[in-house]
Amino acid sequence: MRFVDEFRDAGLGRALAGEILAAVEPGRHY
Repeated sequence: MRFVDEFRDAGLGRALAGEILAAVEPGRHY
């Protein structure tokens, strides 16, 4: 359950969200 552990960590959660946002195409809205 490594994903759950990272999800519970605010710092890692924000870093992961940043990586996801950086991976998506800029200007695309979801």
